[in-house]
Amino acid sequence: MSGNGHSGGTNTILGVLLGGAIGAGLALMYAPASGKETRKHIRDGAERAKNWTKEEYEAAMEEIEERLEAMKSSVNAKWRS
Repeated sequence: MSGNGHSGGTNTILGVLLGGAIGAGLALMYAPASGKETRKHIRDGAERAKNWTKEEYEAAMEEIEERLEAMKSSVNAKWRS
């Protein structure tokens, strides 16, 4: 763990989010698009981010459930022996 109380994974996620926000801001400042086009790009990007987050969350929950079941089976097998 790092000295600030965040795990390496948390720092990575925060770095990715911060980098994405900075990149999005720079893209908006330098993109030659109308306000309507820019808002559509923002909506589309937000929708993609939402979908990605949902998919990653569901995959993580599935992995957690699988590992939990494996641990339960292991504990039950040892308990019965």
